[in-house]
Amino acid sequence: MKMKKILIAFALLCVPVSVMAQGLPLKDGVASTLATIEDCGSSKNCVLQKGPTNQTGSGFTGIAGQTGVGTTSNSKRFNPAYVGEGKGQLVAVPKILFQDVFNATTQNTSNYKYNITTMTMSQSGGFLITNAGGINTINTNAALQTNRFFPFFNKAELRIDINALKVISPQTNETIEMGLMTATVPGATVPIDGCFYRWNAAAELRGVCNVNSVETQTTAITSPSIAVFHHYQIVINGDAVVFSIDDLVVGTITMVSDIPGAGQPGLSTAVPFTVRHINGAIAPTLTTQRLQISNITITQVGSDLDRTWSETAAGNGQMAYQGQNGGTMGTTANTLNGATPAAAALTNTAISAGSPVGLGGLAHVLPTLAAGTDGILFSFQNPTGGTGQTPRNLVIRGVVLSGTVDLVLTGGPLGFAYSLAYGHTAISLATTESGTFVSPSTKAPRRIWLGTHSAIAAAVAGTALGPGSINVTFSAPVVVAPGEFVAIAVRNQGVVTSAGSVVITAAFDAYFE
Repeated sequence: MKMKKILIAFALLCVPVSVMAQGLPLKDGVASTLATIEDCGSSKNCVLQKGPTNQTGSGFTGIAGQTGVGTTSNSKRFNPAYVGEGKGQLVAVPKILFQDVFNATTQNTSNYKYNITTMTMSQSGGFLITNAGGINTINTNAALQTNRFFPFFNKAELRIDINALKVISPQTNETIEMGLMTATVPGATVPIDGCFYRWNAAAELRGVCNVNSVETQTTAITSPSIAVFHHYQIVINGDAVVFSIDDLVVGTITMVSDIPGAGQPGLSTAVPFTVRHINGAIAPTLTTQRLQISNITITQVGSDLDRTWSETAAGNGQMAYQGQNGGTMGTTANTLNGATPAAAALTNTAISAGSPVGLGGLAHVLPTLAAGTDGILFSFQNPTGGTGQTPRNLVIRGVVLSGTVDLVLTGGPLGFAYSLAYGHTAISLATTESGTFVSPSTKAPRRIWLGTHSAIAAAVAGTALGPGSINVTFSAPVVVAPGEFVAIAVRNQGVVTSAGSVVITAAFDAYFE
């Protein structure tokens, strides 16, 4: 055995070094081509990596971490990766600040302001349509602008993505602008701050950055094909702004080369989304010029924006306290700007006159329920939605309840036990669960007990229902699907009163996703 080991060792010594040095061959998975070893400098070798085929058109992808070339012409600058000086490669996860799809047929007044001079905009067929009336009247304009402003965070990237279609070729004497900018609406004055696309009065498409009313523009961009949707993107960084169409860079504005006197691409450091359509002092030839926008998304990349999804949804206007895109605008709570409804008795099959339908609010109650009987205190149906209103789940994270006697009670003591009822397919708490494969399917309310309130017999007005407000937080959120109901029910566990009334308020910690 010892002699055998010696012979094996001797045989290995006789194998040529070149053979031992071959290692594992690396081949291309498609062409079966062997990889190449090249000199990487400092006496180190590495495998040559063949990158993706360069894109054709007005721009192309570049090397990860490549710095910009900084001209206002059609640039070849693109940074798909972050490399920090002395910190190596960084991971920057995009955080959605705002997104909207214009699939409603009405304006979302919670998110947008709208102002015009004669010209009009509309929403139809899933689009926001500029110059909806098709006019070429001189000195007319229309604008839509978010109520919310979006901040610059120096080296962090603020991005806006817009899917838009130009109906006809750009015309002279018409101006259309879209992007992140502060602009007077209505009006044709130059925006005050921000970066945006502009089809100008000379029928050119350009990228524009405005710093405190001073503009810097890219050279003219070849306008993309007409009557076809294109993806327009603007990336605003602390030292550069990149304009891309269909993922091809079409223009770059850098602070060092193009706006050396400014410290960043906007003096206000926060701007809204704005789209404007303007007919100037000379009428455009055609009346059919318009832009159609289907959706926009605004994201932040590169800074520490560790937002929860509920914060993101709220920033997008999807907090549960207000009506949603395509639905009834205003508050979802039943609080009215006027006299409190007269006190009314509760039932378990319908909402009472003293508790107008709403997601929380104020209820004026005659506490005359039979003992052990439930009544609907607050009720709200999550909008079913459809093509004109995006169906959204209602996510409830908590409920707060408080109450007081507002008219002296006759009888008592009063005892109220509250529960959250949700998921039912009709407003009645008596809705039953359908059997398996029964059509149409119905769903009974699910229940979560929230707590109790009480008041002594003959409690006078001003007596708080005790022992205090009820504040319930759900670590596992309650999810109400589109079309389903959510309600706060109350059960009389005390002695039935014959007169007097109480006021109960409720608030939901919730959002639409």
